[in-house]
Amino acid sequence: MPGSKRKICFPITNRAYYGRSQLLIRKLHAHPDLDLHPQSWNASSDTPDGSPTGNHGTACAGIVVGLAPEVEIYSVRVLGADLRGKGAAFLAGLEWAVEKGVQAMNLSLSSKSERLFPFFHEVVDQAYFHQVCLVSAVNNVPGLSFPSTFSSVFSVAAHGIPEPETFFYNPSPPVEWGAWGVDVPIGWKDGATTVATGNSFAAPHMCGLVARILSKHPGLTPFEVKAVLAAIANDPAAAD
Repeated sequence: MPGSKRKICFPITNRAYYGRSQLLIRKLHAHPDLDLHPQSWNASSDTPDGSPTGNHGTACAGIVVGLAPEVEIYSVRVLGADLRGKGAAFLAGLEWAVEKGVQAMNLSLSSKSERLFPFFHEVVDQAYFHQVCLVSAVNNVPGLSFPSTFSSVFSVAAHGIPEPETFFYNPSPPVEWGAWGVDVPIGWKDGATTVATGNSFAAPHMCGLVARILSKHPGLTPFEVKAVLAAIANDPAAAD
């Protein structure tokens, strides 16, 4: 409940609990700190070449790895060289990852296409029924976007507290989770680093925590993972 005290009931900050879990990151760029799973895929061209075209996925993957160093990273490219893409490629990438049995997906992108709404809804339901945790950044500007507004995903917006493990639960969705997304240090191409702001960088903080939980309890459903996160979320009143 708003303003209530929350007790930490899961040792999420104990690094002894880090284990292996599978993670999907879209559009990964080569970076010395990131190892790419050989089964990555390019949804834009329907080829097994998931090699990167930009920096955004690299940044997101680096955030996840910082929280869960033993994750296996699958890169699914859904955008072209100009960093633009079609909703159909986005959907195909989601379907591919669900079929591969990826346990958690970071989706720091979305679609506003009302025409594709039912198709996204179907794929997101498939992910949920296959026990895949979809962590989705909400749009940075007001307005509906998919799949971040679907109830089965972990919808995430940014807060400005510079702590990777500080997150909040919102009991009044559609945005359920708040994580660090303001002035975040991120990995960039060619081994460089920079600082960036946006919901795109809040989502991988939550995804890293999800991956960490699943590495210790791989049989949890998305619903159960949400329940664990809600139980250990930081108290907003204490953070003020």
